[in-house]
Amino acid sequence: AKHGVPSKGPLLLFVGGLSAPKGATVLEKALPKIFEKYPSATLLVVGVIQYRMALGKYQKNVVHCERVARDCIHEYYQAADIFLYPTVYNEAFPMNSSLEAFASGLPCIIGDVLGAREVITDQAILVALYDVDAIVTSVDTLIADKIKCRSLGEKARVLALNYSYPTVTDGILQFLERV
Repeated sequence: AKHGVPSKGPLLLFVGGLSAPKGATVLEKALPKIFEKYPSATLLVVGVIQYRMALGKYQKNVVHCERVARDCIHEYYQAADIFLYPTVYNEAFPMNSSLEAFASGLPCIIGDVLGAREVITDQAILVALYDVDAIVTSVDTLIADKIKCRSLGEKARVLALNYSYPTVTDGILQFLERV
């Protein structure tokens, strides 16, 4: 059990501040359905919990790591099977944790907010905001279809390369030179 996470069953990962805008209330409704079907599944939350999900008997399926050293975060992404980020908040693009998951080649299920929709085409599964059943169905799909799971992870990795620090910095510098 590395990082306090059981080695059996699918490992779902959420990275960031677990709050209502980041999808905690949606996860609270989706997770019991997922854990009912996959009793050995675990959700690993890496970050500060700002919203305590009431999961009843499934609370045991959630493991929390509040603080993780920056140089160790990749270990959590590499250990996971699926990255969940059902944000309902229209942020510019859920960049940090989503891009880290993409860079790790992790298949992702992400809330279909404006910023994500502008960047993601077929590199992740975008779920409608507050759509609990879409999250459950997407998790089912990725657990059942290893080929789709691997394909999404590979496409996500390629997308993440477009957002590496050198690539983004070069783009900003080229833009500033033109202005």
